[in-house]
Amino acid sequence: MFIRIAATIGALFFSMPAMATPPSGIWAAISEGTLIYQFDIEKASNGIWTATWDRPANMSTDGESFSHVAGPIEHRVANKVVAAGETLELTFDDPRPGSSPDVFRLKSIDDSHVAAENLTLAAFGIKVDPLLLVREAPNAAMGSWDQNQAYPTPLYRATNVEMTAIFDADQTSRQTWPPKDFAMQREADRQRRVRTGELLDQGLLHSADDLYHAAFVYQHGDNEADYLKAHVLATAAVARGKAAAKWIAAATLDRYLLAIGRPQVFGTQYMTPKDKATTQEPYDRTAISDALRAAMGVPSLNLQTQTLIQMRDAAPAKKPE
Repeated sequence: MFIRIAATIGALFFSMPAMATPPSGIWAAISEGTLIYQFDIEKASNGIWTATWDRPANMSTDGESFSHVAGPIEHRVANKVVAAGETLELTFDDPRPGSSPDVFRLKSIDDSHVAAENLTLAAFGIKVDPLLLVREAPNAAMGSWDQNQAYPTPLYRATNVEMTAIFDADQTSRQTWPPKDFAMQREADRQRRVRTGELLDQGLLHSADDLYHAAFVYQHGDNEADYLKAHVLATAAVARGKAAAKWIAAATLDRYLLAIGRPQVFGTQYMTPKDKATTQEPYDRTAISDALRAAMGVPSLNLQTQTLIQMRDAAPAKKPE
């Protein structure tokens, strides 16, 4: 197996809902509507499993996208299929001289999706996320590839249940503002940041939602280091497809800039100093355009002015998210 070709499927396999039986049927790697390759898995009446792998003869990937995808189509037959619990381990010989076999472990997510781990990559120490395969109808068309195009890799990234609960608690605590006890609120925020940091350090946050949720937790931090981490997390969430994270990416940048003594640039932060009117200052309104604000889900300057007037008329002002 060539390493430049092998990095097609994740080497780390994360927990997912259990299924009663191993996956059978046709499972396809589809990128933006294009069928890249597929496994056809069957269980005979005698209980013997068989599997085939139809794939392009040429293919490279960096774990995030497929590239140099070109035919002809190769049809490989698994020389070994092992069922273990709800997983199947498939072994395919690589026809190229000196290449290692391709070994995959497939596990059901639900009736329509399977996560695939490449055990050969794991043996080489290559760490990318598991591939997300979808159930495909028989005789699906394959081969319409453009070798000059990069096809985003369909990856399986499970959302961490604990991180979701931490985020929900963070948001619930802000339903009524200001809190009755600021000291208690700050301590709860600190504890949520500590646990979120542990989940990050342990490599347990993978999905766009995980990163989005963690960004909010750090946004409610105490210093510029927290706000900078929040901004990085929000940016990563956007990169992984979470469009809703654009606003928090802008807000975390504003909060970081204010924390280091610089004016905010998007205008997401409204502050009410003691015994003073709500303000956005310091605010460099000319640093970016309203078009860029719109691209990040931030209201225009005119709408911000209206919001500021409304907040000044209302007391007490609500702390921003």
